[in-house]
Amino acid sequence: GRVFVTLFGYPSKCNLRGSSYACTLSFACWMAGGSSQSGCNGSPWIVACCDTSKKKIVEHGTKNETLLPKEQEHKENFSAVLQRRTDDAGIECGISSDRLLMKRIIGGNRARFGQYPWQVYIKIGSYQCGGVLVSHHYVATAAHCIISAKLKDILVYLGELDTQDTGEVSELAPAELHRVG
Repeated sequence: GRVFVTLFGYPSKCNLRGSSYACTLSFACWMAGGSSQSGCNGSPWIVACCDTSKKKIVEHGTKNETLLPKEQEHKENFSAVLQRRTDDAGIECGISSDRLLMKRIIGGNRARFGQYPWQVYIKIGSYQCGGVLVSHHYVATAAHCIISAKLKDILVYLGELDTQDTGEVSELAPAELHRVG
């Protein structure tokens, strides 16, 4: 994200509350777990002064639950996967660090849980398609995937690792299902 920012003439650094931060694309800031602030001579919706010093923890309600030791182990492992990186070494939004040179799936390897957190599974009846999470409320996909679908028939899954439900893949948490429309 920072390469594009400097190519378009925005500064590479900004200052907030006496600390120096990187100017980056707002989406890249969000993916890194940062908070988009103004200060980079542009709209903070596009170019952000990215404050990654505070991590946000989002909870969707709380409930008391008793976990068996094995469930507790899975929950702890799941929490470790969900923690955002705080270092900035080599982060390129949208490019998995272990697949930099592969442009197509040829042979391929199975994805690990949480490896591509922006990847979305879209299901319309028996038809399947992919998409990318571009914000908390929007998904981008190819037009041919949804052009003839009714909004009420579109199901969007976040965190789905085994789209065939073969049971071969151990998913640390259930996928989030969202309906459109």
